[in-house]
Amino acid sequence: MSSDKTQEKKPSFLESLQPREEWDTTDLKKATFWVLIFNSFLNGLLYGVFGLTGYPGFVTFLAVSYFVIGSYWKSYLGINISEFGGPMDFAGEGIGPSVSIFLVRQYQILLL
Repeated sequence: MSSDKTQEKKPSFLESLQPREEWDTTDLKKATFWVLIFNSFLNGLLYGVFGLTGYPGFVTFLAVSYFVIGSYWKSYLGINISEFGGPMDFAGEGIGPSVSIFLVRQYQILLL
């Protein structure tokens, strides 16, 4: 038996991060989450290699994270995030897991 329903193709992981004409809030939150996770992994690696720890390391990580997602929204996607509820609404959801990944990755490198 074949189904007459047409299935909508879901975008791949990389396609979901690409610019498009129209964003819905859920998709934009998912894309922001993954950008934060990727940023955290890279920053944890770099901070671990260069030995940047403690309060200065954590504060610079947060500043870099907000700069990266702000640049992603404004420069790469070309959207005004305030139309979707503001930057704190989006960044607040992904910052917890990203801090965890950053700290784990940083100390994994430091312990090598």
